[in-house]
Amino acid sequence: MKKFKKCIGIALACSMAISLAACGGGSSSSSGGSSGASSGGASSAAPSGEVKTLIAAHTLDTTHHVHQGFVKMDEVLQDISGGTMKLDIYPSSALGDEEPVLETQSLGGGTIDLSSPSGNALQPFSSEFLTVDFPFVFENYDQVWKFYDGEFGQYLFDSLEGTGLKGIAWWDNGFRNLTTTNKEIHTADDLKGMKIRTMSARVHMANFNALGAAATPVPFAELYSALQQGVADGQENPIANIYGNRLYEVQKYIMRTRHVHDPQPVLMSQDSWDGLTEEQQGWVMQAVEEATQYMRKLSADEEEEKLQKLQDNGMVLVELTPEEHQTFVDKTKDVYKEFESEITPEGLELYFKAVEEAKK
Repeated sequence: MKKFKKCIGIALACSMAISLAACGGGSSSSSGGSSGASSGGASSAAPSGEVKTLIAAHTLDTTHHVHQGFVKMDEVLQDISGGTMKLDIYPSSALGDEEPVLETQSLGGGTIDLSSPSGNALQPFSSEFLTVDFPFVFENYDQVWKFYDGEFGQYLFDSLEGTGLKGIAWWDNGFRNLTTTNKEIHTADDLKGMKIRTMSARVHMANFNALGAAATPVPFAELYSALQQGVADGQENPIANIYGNRLYEVQKYIMRTRHVHDPQPVLMSQDSWDGLTEEQQGWVMQAVEEATQYMRKLSADEEEEKLQKLQDNGMVLVELTPEEHQTFVDKTKDVYKEFESEITPEGLELYFKAVEEAKK
């Protein structure tokens, strides 16, 4: 199985190398532009006077705070490096969905240097990441960042050792909420028999199956057309994703379930990281740290604004009462037990301890 997966990964890397070549991209030492204008080449320290370009890929639109985080990171990186380092950013799944991008990164070679996927996309690399999808854990962002900026967040990044991936920051995709095409949802029982699009993440699917729905995984890039064609009766996503992907055109109701927070880790190819000098590594870390604070604030500030824009575009907001919301919590409270055997005892113990600390 591992040999087969490696072959698939190599094929994906070759495919992406061709795509980048067509776009004029590739991790390189060049004087290229800021959005895919650099020429090809392997990740290595840039000779004096040349620009070291890092390729960053993600699946979200250019208005999304993840994309804006990379834009900020690029600005800071160029500034502190004296113009000797920069990013080329490929948004909107231009280089593929999360899984193939991560596979390509893990293989190294400089095709893709940086990405920011949903945290659950890392579950094939480390089962400890199953914990990021456990439902109804956090109530607010203070709890979220106390958790991920603490011991357990570092533990998750450490669990990637040997995979070819290096975690360098925790970014935000927001709390996920439910939308439907033509039915208001007030309690978990209202979901019975409905086809709800989820990510192809096992905990996400288990959450909605536990609620009585039929979890229906669909890639994000295909979500709009799937809803338009009736493949699913509804879906779940953070508000920024619902707005950025114009889902208000194919969905009528939005229920603010906030059933799980979606962390968006920033990952660097270990091969790309090792190809930088210590000074360049320091610049990258400083740039991502400044971008992290910027994008987290942007994410929180824009949530209410984009929720209002969804309503302005015709969506109906269904505010759940505390009693209605509790029906979702009750139906999913044991979902974690389906996966605890796949997480190390050390990881599970640290997880529950970190959650408790974050809520103090």
